[in-house]
Amino acid sequence: MQITPVDEYRNLFAVRDVFPQSLVEKILFTPWMHLKWERMMGQETWLRRRIIESEFPWADEWNAAIVKLWPELAAGIGHELSWPRGTNWWVDEPGFSVGVHTDGPLPGAMQITWISDHPGLGTCFYHDKAKTKIRYHFQAEPNAGYIMINFPDSIGYTHLNWHGMEHPVPAGTFRVSSYSLINPT
Repeated sequence: MQITPVDEYRNLFAVRDVFPQSLVEKILFTPWMHLKWERMMGQETWLRRRIIESEFPWADEWNAAIVKLWPELAAGIGHELSWPRGTNWWVDEPGFSVGVHTDGPLPGAMQITWISDHPGLGTCFYHDKAKTKIRYHFQAEPNAGYIMINFPDSIGYTHLNWHGMEHPVPAGTFRVSSYSLINPT
């Protein structure tokens, strides 16, 4: 796994080659549009499906991989972390987009893109709500994404992670990503 801070704030990291290739291939060849799903609480109007975990024949392998990489992830971002609490698997439908926002009290997350026909559909981070300056635009690439930390640094400062995905998923396509929560110890 490659973990690289995007700037001096060290609360936003690019990640690549996160999971082993054998698991990546299982994820990429999953029939995503045929799995059972639900809308997430608070996102009922979004064009986003939350896939039911029991639908994945590789769920145990995924959970074991997360537990195995967690110490490396913690070392890479420079924070002690509590054990992972779970992963949401999202299928973003045609027309899905989300405006610029912060995740409020959510301590942190790792979002990995798995499937997208358009690399530009990755999350874009900004230095402010007005989007006056792009901080980093993540490309939508398999087994790559970001780690976002929203808890204060060692002196109590929190640089806000303004982000969004404002270019809608095009008709006839979809985007798949995993979203794993990150909490400090």
